[in-house]
Amino acid sequence: MMKKLFLFTLLVSSFLVISCKNNTTNSTSGELDYKANGISSIYEGKGYKFFSMDGETYTITIQNGGITGLQQGTLTVNLSKSDIYSVNAEGDTIESLGNNAKVYLIYNNELQGSIIFPTDANAGKGSVNITKSDGSTIEGIIRTDLPDTAKISKNIYGDWEGMILSGLTYLLNINDKTIKIDSDASLSGVSIPTSFFEFIGNDTYVISGNYYSGTSITLLESYSKLDLDIYDKSVRFNPKIEGGKITGYIDDSTKEEYIDTPQFSRKSQNN
Repeated sequence: MMKKLFLFTLLVSSFLVISCKNNTTNSTSGELDYKANGISSIYEGKGYKFFSMDGETYTITIQNGGITGLQQGTLTVNLSKSDIYSVNAEGDTIESLGNNAKVYLIYNNELQGSIIFPTDANAGKGSVNITKSDGSTIEGIIRTDLPDTAKISKNIYGDWEGMILSGLTYLLNINDKTIKIDSDASLSGVSIPTSFFEFIGNDTYVISGNYYSGTSITLLESYSKLDLDIYDKSVRFNPKIEGGKITGYIDDSTKEEYIDTPQFSRKSQNN
């Protein structure tokens, strides 16, 4: 109980926690005057990196209103100022995110999506969701890199195993790229970037931000067992296009879904 209370308090203080909403809400802002303002210069030179859904960490550059180096798998996206829209030059505030986030919409002949930055360029984290016309996507978190002491310890890399009352076995693999669960259930194939987790003390790692916010790993019994709580949710905005121009935004965020998993015991450890 104390663990969940602590995590709840932490997430309320996080700048990108959102209220629960229906999956693909399609709420829009109404017609507004969007311009290709590009990304504000306050985000230049901050040492941001892109922590992609593929588990890799990419170096990005924000300059002259554009951003380069966004990547997921084989898809790489470089955006110029002319691809990045907002009503306000410093990015837009959206009610569901509060005053601590700035949203920029992405739109050109091939790409649509959004980039979210923290209002305070020196603190917090942002996110990216971009979809190409062929359906391929780039999603992930933007922030500065964490110190090694705040990252998931290599001591828990390896294979873990858990079993629910019905006898169904869940296999968990933790490595330097991803945390992946496999089972015979619908949960099979869930994969979360290891880099999303941050150490908060009490042998606990937690995710805050726009993807999997609230998901946590807690180590037990001298690292021989662990609890994994997964909150599958995302924050996504896309441009509303009318007559070939942006007239508002569509909120495509997903409703929070808690995924229950068994307690895991260590099966093997990676060297």
